[in-house]
Amino acid sequence: MAHGGDKSWEVFFPALGEYIVTPLQSTGLCIVGESEGQFFGVLWKFTLVYLLAVIMGISKALPKHEYDGIENGSSDWCTNGEQYKVLSNKEGIILAEKNYLPVDKRGNVNVLVVGRIWCW
Repeated sequence: MAHGGDKSWEVFFPALGEYIVTPLQSTGLCIVGESEGQFFGVLWKFTLVYLLAVIMGISKALPKHEYDGIENGSSDWCTNGEQYKVLSNKEGIILAEKNYLPVDKRGNVNVLVVGRIWCW
């Protein structure tokens, strides 16, 4: 490293201690140009990095639409009478047309019923 580079650090650290306790005055000195252009030289780089981070964050937060129009998760629609392994098609507590929850069935009869009351 050049000897002039060492001198800049000797000036920087004492000035940092002085300017850090007066942030408004220090910012004003940077804006009026007493920082030899270093303020705006660093500001555009910081702004660029900040904008890239914001763009990456927004792109990660946007909805993915991976499961639009398909059934997802552990549930699936029953076909070919599979629901009658647990439900009955003749009697019990009515869940839907031709789907009844038997009241006398032993074992696991856990059934999730999702529905809506139509009032018109």
